[in-house]
Amino acid sequence: MNTSESSVDAFAAQEVTKDTSPVIGAFAAGVVIISGLNDLVGRWGLGAIATLACVIWCWLPLRTRLRELRRLWLVLFPFVIFFAWAVLSFAWRRPFISGLQNLAVLLVFLGLILYCSEPANPRTTCRFSTTVNISVWGASVLYAISLLADGPGSSSIFGARVFGLFALVGISWYVAHWCSGAPKSLGFAAVLLVLVALSLSRMAFAIGLSLLPLSSFVAAMKGKRLRLTAVAALVMTIGLTAILRFEPLAERIEGEKGTISSLDVGDVELDTSGRLVMWALVWQSYLDSPWIGKGVGASADLVQGALSGIDHPHCDYLMLLHDYGIVGLMLFMVGLINLFYRLRKNWRASRDAHRSDTTFLLAGVFLLIAIMIAMTTDNCLSYTYLMAPLAVMVGVSLRTTQACRVDLNVALNAKAV
Repeated sequence: MNTSESSVDAFAAQEVTKDTSPVIGAFAAGVVIISGLNDLVGRWGLGAIATLACVIWCWLPLRTRLRELRRLWLVLFPFVIFFAWAVLSFAWRRPFISGLQNLAVLLVFLGLILYCSEPANPRTTCRFSTTVNISVWGASVLYAISLLADGPGSSSIFGARVFGLFALVGISWYVAHWCSGAPKSLGFAAVLLVLVALSLSRMAFAIGLSLLPLSSFVAAMKGKRLRLTAVAALVMTIGLTAILRFEPLAERIEGEKGTISSLDVGDVELDTSGRLVMWALVWQSYLDSPWIGKGVGASADLVQGALSGIDHPHCDYLMLLHDYGIVGLMLFMVGLINLFYRLRKNWRASRDAHRSDTTFLLAGVFLLIAIMIAMTTDNCLSYTYLMAPLAVMVGVSLRTTQACRVDLNVALNAKAV
């Protein structure tokens, strides 16, 4: 048995308590609810305060969190080393406020995973499920009202870009339920996808659309080949209809020929909303210090100083490369890949137990994939409303894995007797 397996087995060997502290469930539920209302919280100027409060709550008492971190070290160690590298960069460049915000979100992400990974029980898992549903549909209703007020792409009541990205939490959640045998959940995911299309969020729409065939492949792994064909046809129909028939979304995708913000793809011009200019600027600056980077928040400061009204480089991978160098980017990429590997491995190991709780594992995998794709054109690492729900799903997934393994051990012991 290798070190990784022994660590997981040691985690699973812990006793599953009959009841978990209600404080844990209440706090995690509150975080998910606030994530769904993030745009309103931000407009009230409370975003930074909410993030800071979450950091403090998640990491106190510090000794307890460090003990839990030691228990989950093999799952989270790349992120911890990355955080240490980021703090070390203070030695050669003073940190900027936007960079400190990214580190605060990372602390929330790690803290919530540790906070939510305590022993599982069915009641608390059900509570998390209810919370996700309330949060997703609460945001959807608010954005639907915004659409009724100002039409497609409206941000008058609830931000279009914020909703488009947060809707990925709900789409990931419902396609995971669909894969687990809940037929109605595919309809819920489709409703969210329509709202994303009406928000004119191009990348969010593309990612949400791609989760449908991905989920059909997962269903095919269980021998449900009909689902694979049906969903593939559905995705092609929805995608082509939205691009060809829905004029506002088509106009958002198509760029103007000859402009520096458009990308040539064959005979088609794709509008990048100025991202090509930002990326070229940040890339040229990165070349001055490729290995260790230019310090926490340096890319955001560069963009803010050169381009009016833009706060981030809109590519997390480029931001990591510029601010933390090749070393920092590699550490963070190892963290993402390691997390994906362990979630996928735990889901494959527990899916045969036929427990509805394992849906959290699959939803976490889908949401992690969605965020990793969105990071190519957005600054997801700055968004607590994305990273916090992912952390809750990962934490509950670890709780679920523990419960499944304990049940399996009990069954094996009973059979041996």
